[in-house]
Amino acid sequence: MTDYECGYYHKFRKELGKLSRKCPTLYEDFERFKESLLEDLEFYKHKLPNNRYIKLKLKRNRLLPFPAFKVKHFRCKAINKGANSGFRIVFILDQSNWIIYFVEIYHKNKKIDLNEQQLIDASEDL
Repeated sequence: MTDYECGYYHKFRKELGKLSRKCPTLYEDFERFKESLLEDLEFYKHKLPNNRYIKLKLKRNRLLPFPAFKVKHFRCKAINKGANSGFRIVFILDQSNWIIYFVEIYHKNKKIDLNEQQLIDASEDL
């Protein structure tokens, strides 16, 4: 396995706790997702495949110091819809310092747009 460390934006942990009330297996599912993410980073030589991870771009050509990604296919065992459970995860990947920083988790029906300011604030925490 790779030596990446995982960090969490404070709002991520709060939202993960809220969502876990509706999906009791969410913590376990998230741990399995992290293992899969680390395996992908190792297998693809520290790159992420485009078919699983969507690279985010900010509006108005604003730049982030590190690339940010959104995961649309997150499997939640408690919701019997396979990888289309409706959860989204946003994270920042700092490859120079080997850090994966989880910024946001939400259900697709509860949120429409990415909070760009939250993403910028989280990248400044790194």
